[in-house]
Amino acid sequence: MEDGSYDPDVKAILFEPADCDAFYASPRSQCINLAALGYPSDMVSTINLYKNMLDYKLALYDALDKTNSTAAQAVLVAGISSVLPGYRVSGSQALLLSGIISEKLAKSVADIHDLGTTILVIFSVTLLLASLLIWFQILTKVKRVNDDFKKVLAVLPPNIILSSYLLKSFLNKNSNILQKF
Repeated sequence: MEDGSYDPDVKAILFEPADCDAFYASPRSQCINLAALGYPSDMVSTINLYKNMLDYKLALYDALDKTNSTAAQAVLVAGISSVLPGYRVSGSQALLLSGIISEKLAKSVADIHDLGTTILVIFSVTLLLASLLIWFQILTKVKRVNDDFKKVLAVLPPNIILSSYLLKSFLNKNSNILQKF
Protein backbone atom coordinates (compact mmCIF):
# COMPACT_ATOMS: atom_id res chain seq x y z
CA MET A 1 0.00 0.00 0.00
CA GLU A 2 1.06 3.63 -0.35
CA ASP A 3 1.81 4.09 3.35
CA GLY A 4 4.20 1.12 3.40
CA SER A 5 1.79 -1.28 5.10
CA TYR A 6 0.64 -4.57 3.57
CA ASP A 7 -2.68 -5.13 1.92
CA PRO A 8 -4.76 -7.20 4.40
CA ASP A 9 -5.24 -10.10 1.95
CA VAL A 10 -1.53 -10.18 1.04
CA LYS A 11 -0.54 -9.89 4.71
CA ALA A 12 -2.78 -12.84 5.56
CA ILE A 13 -1.03 -15.07 3.01
CA LEU A 14 2.47 -13.91 3.94
CA PHE A 15 2.28 -13.93 7.74
CA GLU A 16 -0.81 -15.79 8.97
CA PRO A 17 -1.24 -19.58 9.07
CA ALA A 18 -2.51 -20.96 5.77
CA ASP A 19 -5.98 -22.39 5.35
CA CYS A 20 -5.06 -25.81 4.01
CA ASP A 21 -8.56 -26.19 2.51
CA ALA A 22 -7.65 -23.43 0.01
CA PHE A 23 -5.18 -25.83 -1.65
CA TYR A 24 -5.84 -28.85 -3.85
CA ALA A 25 -4.47 -32.39 -3.80
CA SER A 26 -0.80 -32.73 -2.80
CA PRO A 27 -0.24 -29.16 -1.52
CA ARG A 28 -3.28 -29.58 0.73
CA SER A 29 -1.99 -32.81 2.27
CA GLN A 30 1.52 -31.30 2.63
CA CYS A 31 0.02 -28.26 4.39
CA ILE A 32 -1.91 -30.52 6.79
CA ASN A 33 1.28 -32.54 7.44
CA LEU A 34 3.27 -29.37 8.18
CA ALA A 35 0.60 -28.23 10.63
CA ALA A 36 0.54 -31.67 12.27
CA LEU A 37 4.33 -31.53 12.70
CA GLY A 38 4.07 -28.10 14.32
CA TYR A 39 5.63 -26.11 11.47
CA PRO A 40 4.11 -22.70 10.76
CA SER A 41 2.17 -22.66 7.50
CA ASP A 42 2.38 -18.98 6.54
CA MET A 43 4.16 -18.25 3.25
CA VAL A 44 7.26 -16.66 4.75
CA SER A 45 7.78 -19.66 7.04
CA THR A 46 7.21 -22.24 4.31
CA ILE A 47 9.69 -20.46 2.02
CA ASN A 48 12.16 -20.37 4.90
CA LEU A 49 11.57 -24.08 5.56
CA TYR A 50 12.13 -24.84 1.86
CA LYS A 51 15.34 -22.77 1.84
CA ASN A 52 16.64 -24.48 5.00
CA MET A 53 15.97 -27.91 3.54
CA LEU A 54 17.77 -26.98 0.32
CA ASP A 55 20.70 -25.58 2.32
CA TYR A 56 20.84 -28.86 4.27
CA LYS A 57 20.81 -30.90 1.04
CA LEU A 58 23.57 -28.67 -0.38
CA ALA A 59 25.69 -29.13 2.75
CA LEU A 60 25.28 -32.92 2.47
CA TYR A 61 26.26 -32.77 -1.20
CA ASP A 62 29.27 -30.56 -0.52
CA ALA A 63 30.50 -32.96 2.20
CA LEU A 64 30.06 -35.94 -0.09
CA ASP A 65 32.83 -37.88 -1.78
CA LYS A 66 31.97 -37.03 -5.38
CA THR A 67 34.07 -39.83 -6.83
CA ASN A 68 31.49 -42.35 -5.65
CA SER A 69 28.39 -41.74 -7.87
CA THR A 70 26.22 -44.27 -6.03
CA ALA A 71 26.75 -42.49 -2.72
CA ALA A 72 26.05 -39.12 -4.37
CA GLN A 73 22.76 -40.38 -5.77
CA ALA A 74 21.76 -41.86 -2.43
CA VAL A 75 22.39 -38.53 -0.65
CA LEU A 76 20.47 -36.57 -3.28
CA VAL A 77 17.44 -38.89 -3.21
CA ALA A 78 17.45 -39.34 0.57
CA GLY A 79 15.33 -36.80 2.35
CA ILE A 80 13.69 -35.49 -0.81
CA SER A 81 10.36 -35.76 0.99
CA SER A 82 11.59 -33.21 3.53
CA VAL A 83 12.06 -30.64 0.74
CA LEU A 84 8.71 -31.11 -0.96
CA PRO A 85 6.31 -29.76 1.70
CA GLY A 86 7.90 -26.31 1.78
CA TYR A 87 8.06 -26.24 -2.00
CA ARG A 88 4.48 -27.34 -2.64
CA VAL A 89 2.82 -25.26 0.06
CA SER A 90 4.78 -22.08 -0.75
CA GLY A 91 4.10 -22.63 -4.47
CA SER A 92 0.36 -22.89 -3.83
CA GLN A 93 0.48 -19.81 -1.62
CA ALA A 94 2.34 -17.99 -4.40
CA LEU A 95 -0.50 -18.86 -6.79
CA LEU A 96 -3.06 -17.48 -4.32
CA LEU A 97 -0.95 -14.37 -3.85
CA SER A 98 -0.60 -13.94 -7.60
CA GLY A 99 -4.39 -14.14 -8.01
CA ILE A 100 -4.98 -11.51 -5.30
CA ILE A 101 -2.38 -9.14 -6.74
CA SER A 102 -3.75 -9.64 -10.27
CA GLU A 103 -7.29 -8.87 -9.10
CA LYS A 104 -6.20 -5.75 -7.22
CA LEU A 105 -4.09 -4.59 -10.16
CA ALA A 106 -7.04 -5.01 -12.54
CA LYS A 107 -9.23 -2.99 -10.16
CA SER A 108 -6.55 -0.31 -9.88
CA VAL A 109 -6.22 -0.09 -13.67
CA ALA A 110 -10.02 0.20 -13.99
CA ASP A 111 -10.05 2.95 -11.34
CA ILE A 112 -7.29 4.84 -13.16
CA HIS A 113 -9.20 4.47 -16.44
CA ASP A 114 -12.35 5.84 -14.79
CA LEU A 115 -10.37 8.72 -13.31
CA GLY A 116 -8.87 9.49 -16.72
CA THR A 117 -12.35 9.50 -18.27
CA THR A 118 -13.62 11.84 -15.54
CA ILE A 119 -10.68 14.19 -16.03
CA LEU A 120 -11.26 14.19 -19.80
CA VAL A 121 -14.95 15.03 -19.34
CA ILE A 122 -14.19 17.84 -16.87
CA PHE A 123 -11.48 19.23 -19.16
CA SER A 124 -13.81 19.09 -22.18
CA VAL A 125 -16.64 20.86 -20.36
CA THR A 126 -14.24 23.51 -19.03
CA LEU A 127 -12.81 24.04 -22.51
CA LEU A 128 -16.33 24.35 -23.94
CA LEU A 129 -17.34 26.90 -21.30
CA ALA A 130 -14.14 28.90 -21.84
CA SER A 131 -14.72 28.86 -25.61
CA LEU A 132 -18.30 30.05 -25.18
CA LEU A 133 -17.16 32.85 -22.88
CA ILE A 134 -14.47 33.95 -25.34
CA TRP A 135 -16.92 33.89 -28.27
CA PHE A 136 -19.45 35.83 -26.22
CA GLN A 137 -16.82 38.52 -25.59
CA ILE A 138 -15.82 38.57 -29.27
CA LEU A 139 -19.40 38.86 -30.47
CA THR A 140 -20.14 41.56 -27.91
CA LYS A 141 -17.18 43.57 -29.21
CA VAL A 142 -18.28 43.05 -32.84
CA LYS A 143 -21.80 44.24 -31.96
CA ARG A 144 -20.35 47.29 -30.19
CA VAL A 145 -18.21 48.14 -33.25
CA ASN A 146 -21.24 47.62 -35.51
CA ASP A 147 -23.33 49.94 -33.30
CA ASP A 148 -20.54 52.54 -33.34
CA PHE A 149 -20.41 52.35 -37.14
CA LYS A 150 -24.17 52.88 -37.31
CA LYS A 151 -23.77 55.97 -35.12
CA VAL A 152 -21.11 57.30 -37.49
CA LEU A 153 -23.41 56.70 -40.46
CA ALA A 154 -26.21 58.55 -38.69
CA VAL A 155 -23.98 61.66 -38.59
CA LEU A 156 -23.07 61.49 -42.31
CA PRO A 157 -25.35 63.20 -44.84
CA PRO A 158 -27.68 60.75 -46.65
CA ASN A 159 -26.43 61.68 -50.15
CA ILE A 160 -22.86 60.54 -49.26
CA ILE A 161 -24.13 57.28 -47.84
CA LEU A 162 -26.41 56.54 -50.77
CA SER A 163 -23.62 57.32 -53.28
CA SER A 164 -21.43 54.50 -51.91
CA TYR A 165 -22.46 50.99 -52.92
CA LEU A 166 -20.88 49.34 -49.80
CA LEU A 167 -22.47 51.80 -47.36
CA LYS A 168 -25.81 51.43 -49.10
CA SER A 169 -25.70 47.60 -48.91
CA PHE A 170 -24.69 47.80 -45.23
CA LEU A 171 -27.70 50.01 -44.51
CA ASN A 172 -29.96 47.67 -46.47
CA LYS A 173 -28.90 44.76 -44.32
CA ASN A 174 -29.07 46.66 -41.01
CA SER A 175 -31.91 49.12 -41.38
CA ASN A 176 -35.64 48.74 -41.90
CA ILE A 177 -35.96 52.31 -43.16
CA LEU A 178 -34.11 51.83 -46.47
CA GLN A 179 -35.89 48.58 -47.24
CA LYS A 180 -39.02 50.63 -48.01
CA PHE A 181 -37.26 52.39 -50.94
